[in-house]
This record gives sequence, C-alpha cells and structure tokens, in this order.
Amino acid sequence: MKIAVSSYSYHQYIKKGKMTQLDALKKAAEQGFEGIEFTDLCPENNSAATLDEQLTYARVLREEAERLGVKIVAYLIGADLYKGDAEKDAAEVERVKGQVRVAAELGAPIMRHDVCRN
Repeated sequence: MKIAVSSYSYHQYIKKGKMTQLDALKKAAEQGFEGIEFTDLCPENNSAATLDEQLTYARVLREEAERLGVKIVAYLIGADLYKGDAEKDAAEVERVKGQVRVAAELGAPIMRHDVCRN
C-alpha cells in the first residue's frame, strides 16, 4: 500500500499565499508521502489561469514529482454540468474537457469531477 496526500490538505496555506501547489508537492515528499492528488491547478495561486497556463504548470508538477519520486495519483476538479442554460452547460463541458487534458499532462491515472454544485 502507498500513502498519498491531497494538495487540498495544504489549501489554507495555498489560499493565504504562503505556499503554491508546487510547494505542496515538495512538502508532501519531505513528509514522506509516496503520492499526491492535485485539485484545480492554480499556477502560482492564479485561480484565473488559462488552460495553456494550467497545462504548462501540470508539466512542471509532473517533472518535479518524477524528480522527487512522488507519484501523481489523481486530479480532481469542481464542475457544474447543469446550469439550466444550454449555452452555459456546453461551455462547462468544454472546460471539463480541457481539464481532462490537464490530468493527462499531469500523468494522473484517475480524474474526478463534480457533476453539479447543488
């Protein structure tokens, strides 16, 4: 059995700007975790990052995880696939499809997303 941690476990530090997700990865390795799951990639804590910025960050995280010997075990995102408006629903599906690309770039073998918020 391998023990993993979620980047969400470091959420309070990340939210306050005291840590980035890259820092969380390094801390997980330092604390002896063998794996990590990431939630909603935010390069340098930028929650408004573009898909291209997220893809670049995913590559950085994957390479650092490999260097540290930590396996990226999953990628989790929030999603709301029923907004009650066909155009908004279609836009959300496209956003989630982009996040599948992020999961692939991370090398995460598992991806999970919410279906609805309510």
